[in-house]
Amino acid sequence: MLKKAIVALALGAFAIVPTGGAVEAKTIKVQASAAAGSFSYRYMTTKWAPLLEKMSGGKLKIEIAPTKAIVPHRETIDAVSNGILDGDLNAVAYFAGRDAGFALMGDLIAGYDTPDQVQMFCMNGGGKEVLQLHVRDITLRKEAEDKIHAAKAMADDARAMAEQARATAENASQAK
Repeated sequence: MLKKAIVALALGAFAIVPTGGAVEAKTIKVQASAAAGSFSYRYMTTKWAPLLEKMSGGKLKIEIAPTKAIVPHRETIDAVSNGILDGDLNAVAYFAGRDAGFALMGDLIAGYDTPDQVQMFCMNGGGKEVLQLHVRDITLRKEAEDKIHAAKAMADDARAMAEQARATAENASQAK
């Protein structure tokens, strides 16, 4: 399964990187759910990342940060949405509280008997599209929340300026 994931990621890299002439390596910055000293993290950084670079002919590099190194693990979706990270090596089940659809996509214990079943659902059963819709919806919700927050801040500023103008006018009329 790990070998399939590496091959898929490496092949995806060729779709991202333009061909012809000297091409600068694309570096993808991700955050993993593994702690810095764990076996999983060491394996990803010492074996998997170099293999990905080798398989892509040096056109794709991956920079893997340990869990919580850049953002808390439950905020990685927002970090990707905001351009802080390019990706996340985390279980999507972490985000089931934000949207129940993530439980379906990420619960290997309760939802599926084997990793192959998950892959079959994702690639042939519409799972990839479901996940993409959920991520898009979260991104749109975040953008809407940001715009609402900005509008509220502008309204607060307008109220403060109106109050200041009212006080200035009142002081000017009392000075006459």
